[in-house]
Amino acid sequence: MGSGIPPRHFTVKLPHGHSDLVSGCFGKSSGFLQCALPEESGRTVAVFNLDSYHSDKWSLKYRLSMGIAFGRDDFLHGDDEGWFHWLDYQIVALDSEKKVLFLVDKVRMKLLSYDIITGKLSEVEDGCRTDYLYYVACYSKLPILSSLEHRQETL
Repeated sequence: MGSGIPPRHFTVKLPHGHSDLVSGCFGKSSGFLQCALPEESGRTVAVFNLDSYHSDKWSLKYRLSMGIAFGRDDFLHGDDEGWFHWLDYQIVALDSEKKVLFLVDKVRMKLLSYDIITGKLSEVEDGCRTDYLYYVACYSKLPILSSLEHRQETL
């Protein structure tokens, strides 16, 4: 039976320079909250860890070259007037423990895996969808967030 006290929640901002998670994703590894976000018009993907001592500080863990993996540098596209922009790929899952990033190539309609260590891109599924959902356990159970919540309660 619960104590009747609602859980404490707080907002974690995305890493500096990032305003949305439209083409990125969250993940966790070894108790750390992580996020993977495209940068430089999609030519790179940055993977960040949430700092264990500051709930608003992110540390860069990896910077991955999509240009090398895909063999091109033109990922960002728009309409004729330059208003509507989209990326050719979407990050759908991150598994830092297995050192893999899963991507959907929206042009060729393929689900791909990107080996973080070797930079190799491999096809997982041809003719895939673009609306994959990835299960991530409740982040409030992560040790880093639990300790932050405990520190806030003692203040």
